[in-house]
Amino acid sequence: MIGIEKIEECEMSRKNLVFMIFVILFVVSLSSPSYAGNKVKVKEFSLVAKESSWELLPGVKVKAMTLNGVIPGPEIRVREGDTVRIKVRNELKEPTALHWHGLEVPYDMDGVPGITQDPIDPEQEFTYEFVAKPAGVRFYHAHSNEAVQMTNAMHGAFVIEPAWDAQNRPDRHYILFLTEWTVNTASSESMSGMDSNYFTINGKAFPVTEKLAVKKGEKIRLTLIHMGTSYHPMHLHGHQFRIVAKDGNEVPRSLQETRNVIPMLPGESYDIEFIANNPGVWAFHCHEPHHVMNNKVEPGGLIALVVYEGYESIAAKAQQLIPVDKMEQMGDM
Repeated sequence: MIGIEKIEECEMSRKNLVFMIFVILFVVSLSSPSYAGNKVKVKEFSLVAKESSWELLPGVKVKAMTLNGVIPGPEIRVREGDTVRIKVRNELKEPTALHWHGLEVPYDMDGVPGITQDPIDPEQEFTYEFVAKPAGVRFYHAHSNEAVQMTNAMHGAFVIEPAWDAQNRPDRHYILFLTEWTVNTASSESMSGMDSNYFTINGKAFPVTEKLAVKKGEKIRLTLIHMGTSYHPMHLHGHQFRIVAKDGNEVPRSLQETRNVIPMLPGESYDIEFIANNPGVWAFHCHEPHHVMNNKVEPGGLIALVVYEGYESIAAKAQQLIPVDKMEQMGDM
């Protein structure tokens, strides 16, 4: 009798174990992205390639090929593993396509006309769909007539979170696109060519570049993305920074360099971090003299100001370095 009871207890324990394994597998299946198809996070975006009027600085407007009429194009921000669906409509007078720089996408979504897809002709659409990976601050850009479409305006940030873990999250994060323009100031046409006469950060030339606001003690991260054709040694005054990511890929702490100048080649991106520990107004600029001019008028171009809280009035004076009437005269040069 005792033996029978022990056998029954063993059978019950075995059944309980099987039941618990089933429950665990069921719960895991509910958290799986493929469960019933309703757990997959699909993020949809719409981009329109079109010609727009854009003001580099007061009095200097250009006809630019843009995405959604803004420079840089709209930021795309998703989580790693999200399915991304991006519809691109071409309202330009020429073909285009978009490339997802630094992302690991299927080859037929890579956006290279003649190699991975047919170009998107005028008044046509194409939908890109892929899983967002790997994590990091990356970008997208035109891959057709790149000398004009990509280098001037048709580009934008593609942020795949977690771009950094919670412990390393900066207090402020700025994404800065460095671009170059060859502008026929008589016609406002933006042309291809290596002899650039305007240089911009996020589509604006100094003194109307965005101010980088900080507070003392904060950790600041700058993502620098080079969309032009020149060499840009970017120098930060008054601080040292660490290079924490290259081309969107995090650099291990033990391998991070401490510098105050970061040399940038076309197509590169760097994430740099510094601690705001020196209050004031500080220049962050390209060290090539020609690149801190507006059509040969200095100062201008690739200059941004790091502005500490409480020093805004000092920074505002920088906007008076080039009077508006002088900027308007640039358009007549």
